[in-house]
Amino acid sequence: GTRAGELKCVDNVVSRIEETSVISVADSAVPAKRFAAPGVPAERTDAQGRRFVELPVLENPFDFWAIYDKNNYYRTR
Repeated sequence: GTRAGELKCVDNVVSRIEETSVISVADSAVPAKRFAAPGVPAERTDAQGRRFVELPVLENPFDFWAIYDKNNYYRTR
């Protein structure tokens, strides 16, 4: 990185990156407040007591859901 800066290949070289965002609220003790809006699927609970949202069926064969969901919160039929 430093050498690329000397050769003017890059404008800035980052020396430190800090992650300050929320990574997951799925395991928190206080459940996140959810709101119901028209067209937004409601949150439900499965037989094992886990919360989930069922995503609507996509009509176009070229559409897809691109969601990283390690806790299986978003589900499809």
